Amino acid sequence: MLFRSRLRDLLLTQWRERGATIVFVTHDLREALQLGDRVLFMSASPGRVVLDIDIPLPRPRDQESDEMEAFRHTLLKEHPAILAGLEESNLQEERRLVPAGGGS
Repeated sequence: MLFRSRLRDLLLTQWRERGATIVFVTHDLREALQLGDRVLFMSASPGRVVLDIDIPLPRPRDQESDEMEAFRHTLLKEHPAILAGLEESNLQEERRLVPAGGGS
């Protein structure tokens, strides 16, 4: 995960220095909340925006902060049907990253 963290830091640095709009696609809700000012949730094919959320958290944001986790839990509670697929995608990604034999 160190590599992912470095890429996120690089993206945020570029955004601050250039002031450009960035469209970033992820299936990781924590990552979206850390990087975005606004998060759009898409439906399955044909892809349509089904939820548009402004992120009211101050920057810089830490994925492990209590404030970030509280906001994430609120989203999951208020929009369970929409976010269930997102959480399932994260579980599938984690399973792909475990080496054969369970990682022991």
